[in-house]
Amino acid sequence: VRSKVLKSSFAGRFMGGLILGLLLIGSVVSFVVALWDGSPRGTNSYIGNLSIQTITLGLGMLLLLATNASGMITNEKERDCWLSLMATPLTGKEILQGKILGNLYSVRWPALVLAVAWILGVVLDPKLIFSAIALFVTLLLLAWYVSNLGLYFSLRSKTTMRSMGFTVATIFFIGGGYMMCCCPVFSAGGGG
Repeated sequence: VRSKVLKSSFAGRFMGGLILGLLLIGSVVSFVVALWDGSPRGTNSYIGNLSIQTITLGLGMLLLLATNASGMITNEKERDCWLSLMATPLTGKEILQGKILGNLYSVRWPALVLAVAWILGVVLDPKLIFSAIALFVTLLLLAWYVSNLGLYFSLRSKTTMRSMGFTVATIFFIGGGYMMCCCPVFSAGGGG
């Protein structure tokens, strides 16, 4: 059983590294093309690619953080490790802070790829520094939020699947899913 876990872990890490590597190479190639072009059209093309990469990588990181956090406590309860963790001299606050910080640390490589892409964008257009700072703060706040939300449901649920389901459903609803019930009403009204 242990060898299957190690193989799947290696395969997952390899595929994750491959995806991040391809994103990084794509950013560098797009940056070089924009530099070579030297016109505003090349810069706008890079910024368009950067926007798409930011959205996909940012959403992927947030979903990864949420699903990881939703299994932090329930996973330990299912493996009967929670009681031994509670028996240590660590306080509950220290345990939860460590879990959240470890969860945030787990997305360091995708965050680094995103930071490199934004630094290249700032080199092309220095005005993007304000957007980069605002994006960084927003992603950090959202990462903190989804980690805490997942941990909350992990503390309250009996199983990891239930915790993950509640976490993803809550994120979907808060992220705009509530509009699904409003859109049919608005579209039935007709007009522009």
